[in-house]
Amino acid sequence: MMKHCRHLIRILNERALDNTYKARPHFYLLGLFLLILYPGFYFFNQYVAHPTGYDSLPMRMSVAVCGVLLLVEPYWPALLKKHTPFILHAILLYAFPFFFSYMLVLNADSTIWQINELIGLILLAFFVDWVTYLLLALTGIVAAWYCAHLFHISLQDLSHLPGTFLSYAPLLVYFLLFARQQRSIAEESADFYQAMKLANHDLEQRVAKSHLLLEESQSIKETILNNMSHEIRTPAHGIITITDALLEGAFDPKQHTYLLQQLRQNVQRLYRFMSHLLDLSACWGKTMQLNEAPHCLYPLAHEVIVAACSMYPERVIMEEITPALQETAILCDPERIRQLYTNVLSNALNFAPKELPIKVRFFSTTLHDQPAIGCDVIDQGVGIPDSEHAHIFEPFVESSRTKTKAGGRGLGLAVCKKIVEAHQGSIVSLPSEKGVIIRIILPLRT
Repeated sequence: MMKHCRHLIRILNERALDNTYKARPHFYLLGLFLLILYPGFYFFNQYVAHPTGYDSLPMRMSVAVCGVLLLVEPYWPALLKKHTPFILHAILLYAFPFFFSYMLVLNADSTIWQINELIGLILLAFFVDWVTYLLLALTGIVAAWYCAHLFHISLQDLSHLPGTFLSYAPLLVYFLLFARQQRSIAEESADFYQAMKLANHDLEQRVAKSHLLLEESQSIKETILNNMSHEIRTPAHGIITITDALLEGAFDPKQHTYLLQQLRQNVQRLYRFMSHLLDLSACWGKTMQLNEAPHCLYPLAHEVIVAACSMYPERVIMEEITPALQETAILCDPERIRQLYTNVLSNALNFAPKELPIKVRFFSTTLHDQPAIGCDVIDQGVGIPDSEHAHIFEPFVESSRTKTKAGGRGLGLAVCKKIVEAHQGSIVSLPSEKGVIIRIILPLRT
């Protein structure tokens, strides 16, 4: 028995919470209704209509106090808010079924109060579900009947009222169904509104994201055009100037050799830029095509180091490798490997002080739990801020510390990343005490 009682109480509590949640947006209107109409009709009857029969200003004013309580609901203390469902249902019970039933019992022959009773029971249907409605309506009618008998008259004087209440049944059933349908429509409308609100929010976020992507794309486009303009026009202008000078002027052998060297450097610079641009264009959005064969990695890298030393005789490039790694072969494209080390080494030479050495260190390691060979190219230049290490392998991206037109194009390392990824390896930028470390790891595939 106790188990069934607890189950019933839990169900009623859930319904009360649900009724309160759905009625909360209408607290203000309900409060105004109770505050204005209940005492208002009393004074209207007293000074205008002058009806006969029983009326009670204290009861009407107590209902008005309930209306005030609903009006100030947003300012209730936490303790009162905790019991909002109980307070709401107590107000509904007192203001509608009890009040109108009590007045009807004391004015049993009054057609006006019979109509008022019907209106009160109909209004109740708009605030609660049908189970709660039946419970509140029956409780209010029985309580009103009992109080009237207790304080005013005997039950035998009210023998005709049960028939009156029963005559309300068809209309009340209709309004119960209507109210239930209205609540269902309101819930569906609320769900639809919430879905539309979420969809609108999602659309606004997408539009904002698209706008940011558009701005970013425009910025990248401007950066690419600026870089391309600088990297094509500068050497082209140098080539035109030097060739004009060679054609028009007479120079001694030393000056002639110097101008030819300058001409060669500008041509090489333009060639490297166009090669990098074509390499990126060829493999944009797809894997770079390789002509792979087994090769020892160190000799390929050593060729690049020797070439760099001959081109920059004043620079010192130190190598560090164990004898076992000198004979270690991997599956690779030798031309792409040479291009990889040329780009990385050129970067180090461009941005490191001339008096400080560049260090190239080879070591054994693993990549994805597989044997691999690693290579660190270590310079002692200006370095890269921590926040920029993840971005320097993107096309046309340079470190904020090297944007001095000192030879950086933002393409060399992007090409390096494509080459390493095509060989299933990894390339990262690591901070150093002074300068930066470019770490290349290639798997030992044979």
